[in-house]
Amino acid sequence: MANFLANECYLDTAEKRSSVVSRAKELGYVPFSKKAARATINIKVKNVTGNPSSLILPSNTQFITTINNSTYTFITLQSYSANREFVLDQYEYNFNLVELYEGVYVQNKFAISVDPTLDIPNIDIDTSTLRVFVQEPNSIVQDEYFYASSLNDVSETSKVFFLQEGYDQKYQIYFGDTVIGYKPALSSIVTVLYVASAGLEGNSAVNFTMSSSVAGIYGATINITNVYPSSGGRNRETISSVKLNALNQYGVQNRAVTANDYKSLIQASGVNIKSVHVWGGEDNTPPKYGFIFVCAQPAIGDYVLESQKNIIKSILTQKAVANINIEFVDPDYLDLVFASEIVYNKNTLNISTYDLETNVLATVIDYVNLNVNKFDTTFRMSNVMRSIDRTHASILSN
Repeated sequence: MANFLANECYLDTAEKRSSVVSRAKELGYVPFSKKAARATINIKVKNVTGNPSSLILPSNTQFITTINNSTYTFITLQSYSANREFVLDQYEYNFNLVELYEGVYVQNKFAISVDPTLDIPNIDIDTSTLRVFVQEPNSIVQDEYFYASSLNDVSETSKVFFLQEGYDQKYQIYFGDTVIGYKPALSSIVTVLYVASAGLEGNSAVNFTMSSSVAGIYGATINITNVYPSSGGRNRETISSVKLNALNQYGVQNRAVTANDYKSLIQASGVNIKSVHVWGGEDNTPPKYGFIFVCAQPAIGDYVLESQKNIIKSILTQKAVANINIEFVDPDYLDLVFASEIVYNKNTLNISTYDLETNVLATVIDYVNLNVNKFDTTFRMSNVMRSIDRTHASILSN
């Protein structure tokens, strides 16, 4: 028991998520939450009753789509307006570049007590969409508090909140102590708004249908065209990822100097990056001084979208050394072709040969995705063969 307890006290040997998160907290690292997939659409509305001069598409307008025979909800997080246009003998309204987030909008309310932390009950939260409002006693005003990812520019009067993952995998928010950040009064009412998302499952949606009844638009002719399919959705950070990123992020110290600093910041950026390789312009062929080159592999698809590259550039530019330019290079892919012959004992085979073949294929795909299909890894045939042998008790060799 003492040996198990000792292991949980160190980041590299801890096995329980609560222990790993607790050790990462000492390094100032907050594990990332689920991330809602985002899509961009254009909406054209015709045959509107009364033809008003403009229409408003409010925030939290809902759309539905189907991905792999499952229905998902997407919503807007801001309002959009469209002016009346006269096109081809009729009026129409165009909402361009409407950004949709996969999930549902959730609101929770709390009263501040002596306990400094407030537990957000929904573990499917996308913390990047979190908004916090505080209404103090005897006040009718709700002040918005903003997330402080670092202590830079945080004074005793700054209305900010801090975020951490609790022991039960629920995220917690807490406020300042009047030394670092403003401290709301006891019994203040805290309202939190956020998107609860399905994460990775929301990627690759293309066709959307409006499911909300919007004033002025209801009953009109609505045509929706896709600009960017949904992408960027991810699941919450795994234990192994927390162990790696907590140490890397601590070494970065919120600035980008070395290539590894850039790599760590990209992995913690919130963009759906599975693997990334970074090198300085002095190591490029031919050399290109004053540049940092980034080659990133997305979690979904083969290439990072331009919109995602812009997000990464914006984050890196704020933390990079002055006069450093960031250039993206799309990865090249090398396909591995497998031909595997399985020898099995039919007397111990309790499933069909088709199921056995399907399970072996799944084993190979899982092994490649976890151990090979990313940068700085090596394909080892012996490890693949060992994994195949372990797929089912009837397999003798392969």
